[in-house]
Amino acid sequence: MDASSIHISLTHSPLDASASVDFVTAASGGRAGGISSFVGVTRRDEGSGKGERVEYLVYEAHTSMAEKKMLEIVTTLAAPERHPVLAVYAFHRLGRVNVGEASIIITAASVHRRAAIDFVSEAIDLLKAEVPVWKKEV
Repeated sequence: MDASSIHISLTHSPLDASASVDFVTAASGGRAGGISSFVGVTRRDEGSGKGERVEYLVYEAHTSMAEKKMLEIVTTLAAPERHPVLAVYAFHRLGRVNVGEASIIITAASVHRRAAIDFVSEAIDLLKAEVPVWKKEV
């Protein structure tokens, strides 16, 4: 997979799941047989376990460090011997994210569905654990 098949960004703009599918479809050049996506959405009961209701989340990041780490994770996972995907789209929202709005989208296309599904599953876990993005509940 070459660099033109990877689209990674941190943005203050609302995320668009259909744009992620459009990107990986186009970037895979008609070779995709499966596309898998994960969309993380702010939920009202995010909470600290104290029964408090969340109105919105605020995400902050060291943008250049976070994008570098996102790219590192994506390229490592997309290695042919690991998860042979054709294209990847990974966007994380910054700033205020209201209940019901997407905070992260990860979409991958592959020749067969299993590679895309496995890639997305592993990618969300690693991105949440390793990318320097901080969340505040309000």
